[in-house]
Amino acid sequence: MERKVKHVLWLLAIMLMLPFGAVKASAATPQMAVMIDKGEHISLAMCVGTTTAVRAKWTSTNASIASVTNYGLVTGKRYGQTTVKAVYAGKTRTIKVIVAPKLKSVKVAPTSITLYTGGTYQLKGTRYPSAAKDPFWWTSNNSTIATVSVSGGKVTAKKPGVAYITLHAGSKIARCKVTVKSRPRYTLSGMVTDAADGDTISGVSLTLRSGYNNRSGAVYASARSSSDGKFTMRVAAGKYTLQASKSGYTTAYINVSCSSNTYTEVSITKKLQSTQYRAVLSWGYLPYDLDAHLTGPLGSGSRFHIYWYNKNAYNSGALVANLDIDDRYSYGPETVTINLKNTVSGTYRYYVHDYTNRYSNDSTALSYSSARVALYRGNTQIAVYYVPTGRYGTCWHVFDIVNGTVKKVNTIYNETYPSDVGSSSTSASRGSHAASTKADVK
Repeated sequence: MERKVKHVLWLLAIMLMLPFGAVKASAATPQMAVMIDKGEHISLAMCVGTTTAVRAKWTSTNASIASVTNYGLVTGKRYGQTTVKAVYAGKTRTIKVIVAPKLKSVKVAPTSITLYTGGTYQLKGTRYPSAAKDPFWWTSNNSTIATVSVSGGKVTAKKPGVAYITLHAGSKIARCKVTVKSRPRYTLSGMVTDAADGDTISGVSLTLRSGYNNRSGAVYASARSSSDGKFTMRVAAGKYTLQASKSGYTTAYINVSCSSNTYTEVSITKKLQSTQYRAVLSWGYLPYDLDAHLTGPLGSGSRFHIYWYNKNAYNSGALVANLDIDDRYSYGPETVTINLKNTVSGTYRYYVHDYTNRYSNDSTALSYSSARVALYRGNTQIAVYYVPTGRYGTCWHVFDIVNGTVKKVNTIYNETYPSDVGSSSTSASRGSHAASTKADVK
């Protein structure tokens, strides 16, 4: 025959030594399979023994794909697969027959990759012609540097060096060069401040874990803030969760991404009463001035609006909410506290306004400010909101508290005047404000 069968299971060789029916068909017995091209022939006599083959009754479940003679000679007719059965003395043996074109070559894509240790990559194999059915399997010439899943082609980088991943299909192969490098290490530094007054805090325990929003599990790195509130860690490139803890303060968690030397300021808050909310705004170096705004209902039927110009809101003489600190020179914090026992039912809306770029309608500075708002209630950090990136606008509507239930909003739009933030006309008319007043200019 022109083509030798390359995909007969290893059991076929053993079958030559076994009498017919020595292996009973069961769920645990793998079905044998052979592969041939159209017009090719293969004898299955070895599956049952040559003596028994001439006595067995041979049939094909689909003779239009592959036919079989009384002596077990199979001929490929058209592409597809069928099952050939041999019955003798009450025993039945089944062999899967796959009719497919000859495999001419295989390719792997890409042919070269570079990974950092711990990284993964999914390789892709292609058969030529595509109708060929030869199964793929993958190997690595050095699994201490890079491993690959045998049936899937997923590469995992283990340690620095070079390895070659080989794709096999029949007698054809293709290779991918894998270069593994150590992950670059960067400096993650920052400062810990008190959310209520902006003062630095020493002796804060900083714990870093791999992955965003990871509050438990293995600790990747740790540090303690110095007398001036500063801390430093050496970390590999990646995404992390930074935890800040100190007795008397509520533990804070923030997501940190390191692809270069990174600086971040962490604000933590003293433990609150169970009837208090606190929203703490932090951001990066630019824009210089972001402002926190809160609006809410009063018993009189009107709404209050606290921000840098009007820092306190009262209901019948009782303090409802206040802006604890207004930061004008990068990073924050800007902190708003709500006293639930003095509030009335209704909707409270929290915003962040880009005061620096308030006159620009095509600014993305707020969106790329790394702004985040940590929301606390009592002794628990209940949420952290991160500004959406790639958006135009100068006002970020972060969340609402509706009758005691916090609801994420997370939208950005343009707002020029600070006094208009959160007004009913905000989304409709930006130009109705005739001119800046002292409530709009610091």
